Amino acid sequence: MSFANLMMLPLRVEYLANPDYGQALSVGAIALLTGEIPNIARLILSPLGYLFDHMNFFALRVTLNIGFAIGILTFFLKQQPGWHDRRCDSFWHF
Repeated sequence: MSFANLMMLPLRVEYLANPDYGQALSVGAIALLTGEIPNIARLILSPLGYLFDHMNFFALRVTLNIGFAIGILTFFLKQQPGWHDRRCDSFWHF
């Protein structure tokens, strides 16, 4: 994980918790979105480590960095997340 990607974690928490940004999610929802879901994705994608041994390292790093950039842009530039509908607010209050 790159330094810039690690620096995004506190910004993501602030973005999800602060009502000024239109989210104001509960602590449980923030923990789910910033902790559990990324770790599950890492666990599922860990067999892709095979590529580090069998692919050009620089091409793989460029591909991964583009993926990180797309993920960061998607996280911050979306209007309203699909999982946060006003009709199901009670679901996110753990």
